[in-house]
Amino acid sequence: MKVMKVLVTGYSGRFGPYLIRDLESAGHSVVLFGRKEPIEEFAHLTWVSGDINCFDNCLQAMKSGIDGLGSPFVDGKVAAN
Repeated sequence: MKVMKVLVTGYSGRFGPYLIRDLESAGHSVVLFGRKEPIEEFAHLTWVSGDINCFDNCLQAMKSGIDGLGSPFVDGKVAAN
């Protein structure tokens, strides 16, 4: 399995923490993207402040060397480029 740097959207919702824990336990590097500051459990992760509805915010987040995108809205699967 390739270790990836994964941008996670929707991390502050009900299912986001499960996805983050799964990705970290698999050895992936996780970057959080959203409007809300991460909860204490995930404060050690890189957080990119932005709105998923703003193309420029999304583009800026992806410029940080992201290998894949994870979201609890897509069945918790990671899409890799």
